[in-house]
Amino acid sequence: MSNPDSIKAKREASEQARRLAEQLFLPEDRARALAFAEELEAEARALEQAASDSETNVEVYLSRAYACLDANQRDVLLRGLVEEERRMGSSREHMENGARRVEDCKERVKRQRELLGSLKPHENRLRAEFMLDTFEQTLVLMERHQRLLVERFRKAGL
Repeated sequence: MSNPDSIKAKREASEQARRLAEQLFLPEDRARALAFAEELEAEARALEQAASDSETNVEVYLSRAYACLDANQRDVLLRGLVEEERRMGSSREHMENGARRVEDCKERVKRQRELLGSLKPHENRLRAEFMLDTFEQTLVLMERHQRLLVERFRKAGL
């Protein structure tokens, strides 16, 4: 079950427990049903917070990867980025943020290619080529994740 589905299911179960509590006669049964409803609601909030944290972490990994000049460190950062994207839900906000990140990355690739094209043959191209490689790898990852988000969004009927 995806994160948005889990959140929705927990909220629905919480509402059912609240409705059930209204129909119970014994105070201790009513209290147990209401406590269960609160537990489910707390779990739904925790899932939402985890998705929000992943969104923030994606931005951190991206900013660090864009500034990184070490191939091993860059690869670690990109693996972290992919892992955070996996944790993310499929809300409209995640889709919109993903689309924004893809467009930003495309612009970075374009500017870096222009920069490489403007360098003279005797200028050090190594760093510029490394950064272009980083941007291109990131773009591939971001586009793949965006396609997954769109597909999840479609399947969820949102």
